[in-house]
Amino acid sequence: MAATSFGSVLLALVFGGIPSGMLGLPPAERDGALIQAAPADSLIYIEWSARSAGKPGAPGIDGLAADIEIQALVNKLISEIQVTIDRESENAPQQVQILGTTLPQVAITALKRPGCLFASFRAPPPPQDGDLQVPNIMRMLAGLRAGLIVNAGAEADQFAASIMKLLGTVPNVGDVILLDHFVVPIPVPVPDFELQIHRHKQHFVLGLGTGTVDAVVAGLDGKTPGLNGNQRFAKAWKRVATPRMASMNWVDLRGARDTAIKLAGPQMGAMILAMAGMVGADSLDALIGSVGVSEGRIVSQSFLGTGGKTTGILSLAAGRGLKASDLQHVPADADLVVSWSLSGAKILAAVQDVIGKVDPGSRQQFDQLLAQFEGEIGFNLQQDLFAAFDDVWVLQDSPGAGGLFVTSLVGSVGVKDHAKAKQAFERIMKVLEASVPGVQFTRFRHRGVSLEKETFLGQTVYFINTVGDDVPFAPAMCLTRQHLLVTPHPQALKAHLRFLASKQTRLQVELPEDGDLLVFSRMESSKAIRLLYTLAPYFGQVLFSGLQSEGFEMTVFSLPSARAILPYVDDSEMHVLRTADGILVRSRSSLPFGSLLPSALAPMLMFTTGTVHSVPF
Repeated sequence: MAATSFGSVLLALVFGGIPSGMLGLPPAERDGALIQAAPADSLIYIEWSARSAGKPGAPGIDGLAADIEIQALVNKLISEIQVTIDRESENAPQQVQILGTTLPQVAITALKRPGCLFASFRAPPPPQDGDLQVPNIMRMLAGLRAGLIVNAGAEADQFAASIMKLLGTVPNVGDVILLDHFVVPIPVPVPDFELQIHRHKQHFVLGLGTGTVDAVVAGLDGKTPGLNGNQRFAKAWKRVATPRMASMNWVDLRGARDTAIKLAGPQMGAMILAMAGMVGADSLDALIGSVGVSEGRIVSQSFLGTGGKTTGILSLAAGRGLKASDLQHVPADADLVVSWSLSGAKILAAVQDVIGKVDPGSRQQFDQLLAQFEGEIGFNLQQDLFAAFDDVWVLQDSPGAGGLFVTSLVGSVGVKDHAKAKQAFERIMKVLEASVPGVQFTRFRHRGVSLEKETFLGQTVYFINTVGDDVPFAPAMCLTRQHLLVTPHPQALKAHLRFLASKQTRLQVELPEDGDLLVFSRMESSKAIRLLYTLAPYFGQVLFSGLQSEGFEMTVFSLPSARAILPYVDDSEMHVLRTADGILVRSRSSLPFGSLLPSALAPMLMFTTGTVHSVPF
């Protein structure tokens, strides 16, 4: 296997869990001293607990981790990665061989034991005469303070030996016999910018910046409160604290903004602050999140402090709160339900406002383009479209309608004013009909795309009809008095209309009441896994065949069976709420991938509302 190939596999194994929140799952003990070791002014803090081996027969993630097939897969994967590295480095220089045999073990130990990462920034000192030749960006590095702390526990001596062996491969270092404020040579000619490695009992510290290691040691010994002493952090942590914590993260958005303003200087700093206010980002305070386990289920909570503001980019979180009645048209047997609230009127007004504040001339140009667009479609967005339809959208799949998890999706948006909605819908259908090429008739073949109209149960159904092409979709649309319905094919729409005309049971849900609910999702994860595992062995064979051709000796036999996963799977649910002071995201699932769709939806929604969320849902 090429070096890049096994390197990619190794990185996926060792570091793949970091962005997806896999760190510390399932959790064992947490090291309470770590949060005291991070500076109180940390802009970024990420902590993870020790990783447990799980418990055979336990529910959810605890049972999955202990399952014999899952353990066999992990052990085989680690073993084959090491074998591949050893083979590739067999004839390499001694330093490369040491890296190949030692680095994977160091990385695996660091991620299975409690640890944390932190970063803070302090304004660099004014340049001295001797520093005038140093670029500004290099001098700024002198203000950076960052650290990695790992509690190696009973493996501390072995961990220390491995680190010293790795340091011995660094040019001009030689043999290392003690990890006591050991300075790693880095070619950066900046005062106070140094990298140290230090062992403090069972803790190992990698500290960037002069004084970082000593400050960490003081915190580990309980002499300083560290990040625990930050009142803003402590208050935010109470919002998301999770039992049996596996991992947590903190991003001080206000601190990062204030730091950038100081570094930019008075004039540029004022511009940065003004721009933040224009786009509605000036109220962003901090992002904090946690992942834990309760009764085998993964519990995730995250909070973005906004001060309750919903202007600018945060207007995407300005829709009305969801109510149980918004889901009354969803069948009780739905295996997937995703509902969200977006106010088109407020979003458009916010876009116009932001553009106008940034550049009045651009606002005028935008309004002209908008007026031209409205003239082409034949109605006004604010007065005719947004006034006709509600803020709440629903996407659902029902087995009773022929759905196999996602094969008969029905999308809907509520109707507020039926007369306006009918006028807008008919106009949209006319524009759509004019935009498709129609069906072309030749002597030998018919070919093209057309908009067709049929009547079913008293409702007019429009659908896209394709002639002469192998297109598997025929999107269908229908306007009822309560909803605008859209489906990927007419059968899903007809099935839903039949359901609405029946007396079959509707979905009953209890929604949270501690905020305005913006997003609600529920998914039968077991059905998704069953669907996946109908194809997994076949795609798995293709994958492992390719790996073996690269010299990675793992056969498809290593792929766990469905019975290694399904017993631990339960439904997953996610809520996104707008509270008086921010946006709160909560989720529960039995597996890290048990809420796959919500995981895709939540970061997208939170990113567009100004949140970058690193915790899984």
